[in-house]
Amino acid sequence: MRPPYYIREVNSRIWRSTIIMISSYIERNQTHRLQIRVCFLLNLTISLGVATPLLAQATTQEDLTKILFVMDEDFGYCYGAIRTVFERFGWEITTTVLSESLTSCNYANNYVLDVDILLTEISDVTEYDIVTIMPGSSHDALRTNETSLDFIRNAVSGNLIVTAWCRAVRVLAAADVIDGKNVTGHSDYQAEYEAVEAFM
Repeated sequence: MRPPYYIREVNSRIWRSTIIMISSYIERNQTHRLQIRVCFLLNLTISLGVATPLLAQATTQEDLTKILFVMDEDFGYCYGAIRTVFERFGWEITTTVLSESLTSCNYANNYVLDVDILLTEISDVTEYDIVTIMPGSSHDALRTNETSLDFIRNAVSGNLIVTAWCRAVRVLAAADVIDGKNVTGHSDYQAEYEAVEAFM
């Protein structure tokens, strides 16, 4: 069933505005502000219920999809909006990190998040369908820890869907699992992607 006309019209206007905003900010090379505004827009569309007709279709799947959110210190402002989208899909979300709790970046008001399970406590990554590394400031803990890098490598070799948001692509580069892949990552770290023969 298609959503009512006024919802489709609002949805269309929001996405047109998003495209114009993205183009404008890319031209001025202000990617950090762009990320914040896109996250704000995503939050707004979710809170207004504009995205509901699109997301409701995904809740009819027979098997529950399990997605693992891999977090790091200074996790990004978009975390809440990303989580809301996957919750509306009806997916089972588990959060993991190397330490017991972590703090968000300044743009998310430095709130503390208690995660569901420590990364070191996950014995079989293939219990999940998807592993996704959440956005953040630098991902220094994940990038420099052999346990987390092996975890990502095991997810890839186990044929899971493995994704990363924005700067989190650095973790995939550090784990050396994007050789020959086309990636969309933060431009500040292009040399890191190219060093492992990924294409940007």
